[in-house]
Amino acid sequence: MNATLTAELAANKTRDELAAVAAVAAKLKADLAAEQAAKTAADSQAALLQSELQEEQDKGLEPWAVALIAVFAVLAVSVSAADPDPCLAEDYAEANYGTCCAQGGYKLEGHGEICKSVGPKVKSKKEL
Repeated sequence: MNATLTAELAANKTRDELAAVAAVAAKLKADLAAEQAAKTAADSQAALLQSELQEEQDKGLEPWAVALIAVFAVLAVSVSAADPDPCLAEDYAEANYGTCCAQGGYKLEGHGEICKSVGPKVKSKKEL
């Protein structure tokens, strides 16, 4: 009887460890997706700003004015490249449902659709 309990305890510990590793992997995957989305957005914004800068240079502005426009462009990119919302990644939202969706979190910008997607999954896991 004691050997059976020891084996069952070891199996439960292994299952718990695997679940913890899976949760960490899901968070890392969500973080990576969010970082990639932020980089893509920042690259797009930088390209747009570069084209706007070129248009200003083509107008024949004084060099100091072009430099000022460039400074404002860099500031705009740095502000727009702020940390993206990790709750917009499905794996992260599912793993952090309480933070991302519960208690009105679904009302935040961009959260509604992802919360509708992960809500049933989270609720079905709670029933088990």
